[in-house]
Amino acid sequence: MIFTKNLIHSFLQKERANAKLFVKFEQVDLGNHGGTSTRFDQEAACIGNYDEHLEERRSFALDCAQDRAHEVQANLSDNGPGIVRPMLYSAVKDFWLDFPSEFSQKFMPREDSTILLEDEGGNEYKTSYEVKHLGLSEGWAAFVEEHKLQVGDALIFHLIKPHKFKVYIVRADQLSEVDGALALMSLSGQAR
Repeated sequence: MIFTKNLIHSFLQKERANAKLFVKFEQVDLGNHGGTSTRFDQEAACIGNYDEHLEERRSFALDCAQDRAHEVQANLSDNGPGIVRPMLYSAVKDFWLDFPSEFSQKFMPREDSTILLEDEGGNEYKTSYEVKHLGLSEGWAAFVEEHKLQVGDALIFHLIKPHKFKVYIVRADQLSEVDGALALMSLSGQAR
């Protein structure tokens, strides 16, 4: 199934409309007990259902971004390994990005090292790779902030040289068929 920007926008508008139901409340006369109490309007769905929809929306965005990231990764040259990393809370708020142990054992340095991240614009960012924790720490925060990464985005890390990744960003909130086509076209120099 292809998720267009309009479909996602429509879905999010409906979710926002549903969310407004939860701020509707009314004063209820407590009768013999005196005073009033605040309660949600009869029309409002229960908060539990809202939380469920919110989680579904987050999962939907994350899945879409990861699917598109895998499509981009499939069109990269075979001149180096690559990996798709979803942007979780720990990556964008705690500024810690881990790599799977299998990938780290095969392709990452055996000692703490500086790893260069090159974005799609050719800008380079120095990060620190910690072998003990199999992830990027120092310098990762600057990359996250500079690129305004958010939970749900997905990144493709393409190892182009030892200690250097080309990084492609797939944003969960900007998915569309046109974006996907443009991203793939921009990779034509690196495509198979």
